Amino acid sequence: MVLKTITLIFKAFIILVVLALLVLGVIGGGWGSKDIPVTHQFYQGTLSLVAHRGVSDQAPENTLASAARAQELGFKFIELDIKQSKDSLFYLFHDRDGHRLFGTNNPLKGYTLSELQQMPLLHQGLPSDYRVPSWEEFNRQFSDELIFYIDVKRHGNYNYTLLADQITKILTEAGLTDQSMVGSDFLFTAYLEFRFPELHTVFTGPGDWSIVFYKWIPKKFRPDFIISYAEEVTDWHLQWLNQNKLINRRMLYGIDKNNYHKVRKWGIPYLVVEYDPVMQQDL
Repeated sequence: MVLKTITLIFKAFIILVVLALLVLGVIGGGWGSKDIPVTHQFYQGTLSLVAHRGVSDQAPENTLASAARAQELGFKFIELDIKQSKDSLFYLFHDRDGHRLFGTNNPLKGYTLSELQQMPLLHQGLPSDYRVPSWEEFNRQFSDELIFYIDVKRHGNYNYTLLADQITKILTEAGLTDQSMVGSDFLFTAYLEFRFPELHTVFTGPGDWSIVFYKWIPKKFRPDFIISYAEEVTDWHLQWLNQNKLINRRMLYGIDKNNYHKVRKWGIPYLVVEYDPVMQQDL
């Protein structure tokens, strides 16, 4: 009797999952090939080196100075992390707390932007004269000169609707929609893609074999690009990308002087790099 009940529950669960997938498929436009703006610069497959949080050899990451340093070295494309302060203003910062860059373990969600900007950032473990910049001032200084990969750090912000509306409004009003990629975890980027298909979206993951999952995301929920770490890529992974004509939609983190020449040969167009002079010939 118990076994029969468990079997019935399992069958009911499978049926519900299948029905949910079918509903998502209908809402999401099915599972075929996704239309992309083939003439847009992002979809050409041209090698682009992306400065990871700028270049932080002379100033802390995610600052105006690290972005200016990247630009000085020849980068046209920069990755930056954004998150919201207690008063709902966006600023550039990667971590959930301030241990590494402020020397404090307090969760940053308890600070207003003004309070955060009163604290000096650490650079190479020592206090510096630099402060976190707001996303607004960053855009004001670099929107005419750089292309952006914006990594949204939600860190507990589950109000997808409001967050997506705010980010899209800022990009639209600043005229940055066509020179920005917006990335985050899968659920948020899937929602962003569905709600604002004009944005160029990136989701973090998958790694190696789980790349197959990407093709089964309904088209209207399917982010435009996929990013993960270079160390997760295998020969099989590269073969699958080429067979499915997705090599141009791939981005990689975790690239430095030690693996740059190896990764460069894979043909993946977007490499988010920790700058080293060995990369200079491709800038």
